[in-house]
Amino acid sequence: MLELVHGSLDLPGQWESGKGPYPIRIVALVSCPKCGKWMSLSLHRIAADGSVSPSLVCPYRCGFHDYVRLVGWTCEDEQQATSEP
Repeated sequence: MLELVHGSLDLPGQWESGKGPYPIRIVALVSCPKCGKWMSLSLHRIAADGSVSPSLVCPYRCGFHDYVRLVGWTCEDEQQATSEP
């Protein structure tokens, strides 16, 4: 399982809590560990320990596919991301 650290999406393999005026629920955003492009975890589940399921596949077809864990994920991240603006 690949561990992604909380940080800047400008760097590959990092994550940030998602929030904003999106038409779909975005709990977290991840920068692909291989190509660095951003992707949403809106169609994934994030466990209390930060484990993401199902596995993460880069939608930009760079070849990245792995199980990941968001290091430092907390329930507060999900509450903040899913609260009304």
